Amino acid sequence: MKTKYFVLLLLIASCIHYSDIHAINKVKIVTKATVNLDRKLVHQDFNRGKLNDLKRKYGDKVIISDHGELGVVMITSEHDQVSAADMVKEFDIELLDSYFDRSIKDRMQYLK
Repeated sequence: MKTKYFVLLLLIASCIHYSDIHAINKVKIVTKATVNLDRKLVHQDFNRGKLNDLKRKYGDKVIISDHGELGVVMITSEHDQVSAADMVKEFDIELLDSYFDRSIKDRMQYLK
């Protein structure tokens, strides 16, 4: 399985000019964070029961987080062998982009 973590370094670079041509660059690491990129965005519509089943099966190996009032949740896999994409596929969970595409298509049908 590919690595799913990305180390994020926030750098501050300062440049000390000794002349118009020469400069010495100094870089300081301000913060370091490990970010898990193994995640998928889904809409809760038609997925709530599936999300409950997913959490029941994988427990603390999956994080389902809701960051607002939009009905969109993020599925993050903490499992060593099963990716977020695999989890979504296993439970037939509709991804956010597919949800929006389908919603737009349905809306256009009603507007005709």
